[in-house]
Amino acid sequence: MLWLLITVLSVFNNLSEPSQLRDDFAYWGIALIDSFPCANRNGIADCGETLTMVVTVRNNMSTTAYGCSCIVFVNDPYVTIVNDIYYCDVILPNRTGIFAFDLEIAYNTPLHHLVILESQIYDTMGHFTWFYYSFIVSAPNQIIGEHNLGSLAFTVYPYGSCYDFRFPRDSLGVLPKGSLWVGNAEDFVLDRDYGPNDDWQIDTLNEGYLALGGTHTSDEDARAVFNDSEHQNPKGINVVQQSYNWIDPPFDNFVIVCYLISYSGNLPIDNLYVGQFMNYDIADSATNFGDTDTLNQVVYMWSNADSFYHGLKLLDPQFISNLSLIDNTEYLVPNSFIPDSVKFRFLNGAISLPQTTNPDDYSAIASTGPFTLYPSDTLVVAFAAIGAQGLQEFYVASENAQILYDSLFVSVKENKYTAMSSASILAIKPNPVRDKINIEYTLNKETEVHLSIYDATGRLVSDIVNEHQKSGSYHRNFDMTNLSHGVYFVRLRTDNKSNVKKTIFLK
Repeated sequence: MLWLLITVLSVFNNLSEPSQLRDDFAYWGIALIDSFPCANRNGIADCGETLTMVVTVRNNMSTTAYGCSCIVFVNDPYVTIVNDIYYCDVILPNRTGIFAFDLEIAYNTPLHHLVILESQIYDTMGHFTWFYYSFIVSAPNQIIGEHNLGSLAFTVYPYGSCYDFRFPRDSLGVLPKGSLWVGNAEDFVLDRDYGPNDDWQIDTLNEGYLALGGTHTSDEDARAVFNDSEHQNPKGINVVQQSYNWIDPPFDNFVIVCYLISYSGNLPIDNLYVGQFMNYDIADSATNFGDTDTLNQVVYMWSNADSFYHGLKLLDPQFISNLSLIDNTEYLVPNSFIPDSVKFRFLNGAISLPQTTNPDDYSAIASTGPFTLYPSDTLVVAFAAIGAQGLQEFYVASENAQILYDSLFVSVKENKYTAMSSASILAIKPNPVRDKINIEYTLNKETEVHLSIYDATGRLVSDIVNEHQKSGSYHRNFDMTNLSHGVYFVRLRTDNKSNVKKTIFLK
């Protein structure tokens, strides 16, 4: 159990009370209990989290206080006290009384937001006092956080790195290092794992430090923001890293990591690949094996020394550039890092080892692409990091991760739509929508344009635009009031390529 101590701003006594009663109750302590399973055990008050707040006071009188009550007040749009009054029958002389409250912190609370609360304590004899106290939502400048709910533990950093994947949660870690790889040439690969350069850097101007502990999407959300500013030739690639962890089966043995990759440059970036690299060391690393399955979009590793399987599933988009093992003896050990030229060839599939035949020291890579990233575009790529006891359980977990991801984020399958486009949907407003939506899009060249809406099953609902248009910015309105509530896709197709975004219609 972790206790987050609260800073006391000031303590007041009710001056209207007789002087001999002014010190009848004394402030003793305020704490937020941040413990499993009610929260994430990271010792801080996080956005989207529900905590138990404990107010402790001491009876300084020589007589017993009867019918004691404590009321908590908060005037803050981001904080709700679920039960704002708590009763304690008696507090003996020179003893303490404890009052417990449930405190909800809104998911959209600004990081480092100061919360001020007031407590009033009184009994049926007219003794009364009050005091103020405060706490900060989330801790500043976090550079490490551990997803540790459910049956696993997985440590993430705010610049695309990860390590110490443990399944079961109390076992030894099997991941010395992992990293997001993004590149479009042998001389341009962004990463932060082994090697002389740390290309990814925390975006401190956009609250990029790790915020872990929200519960908006999962039982334990985390968010960070980073960019390519430390590369010798940065292009203006920015990444929002979101990761999600669940407590209960059947979703307790994987973490979903979602990257929102955007571009602030002026010219399109072609031939871009995105991959998740994981250097697993399972038991004795020299005894490891690995395999891939393109149909299920997984790469996994194991050791004959135990029965546990560890690996990755590509969740989004639904097309693969490479699923491969990496022979560390050949590619990592000689230089103590993998050169960018080799990384890019693993990203685009020029080098691929889909299966091992002999035990050795291996890493794993799952990648997707190629993409063309236009200015202001955002590309979504998601993986599941999975631990399981046995291969069958691994496949069940990978399927559960896909089902959960699709239900939460509605991934669009490649066999319906492709991810590359010479156009981009800039905005769908509002989203969710209750009546009409406004769709804004930009064409990078003159082309045939087909703008359509599909339901969650892929059925065409309406063709909004079907004409030849010149380059430039456009907007179209569409009335959804005659549709059933649910998830819909807005699809912009040009030159046989598509750009798709999701909207939710609420009646």
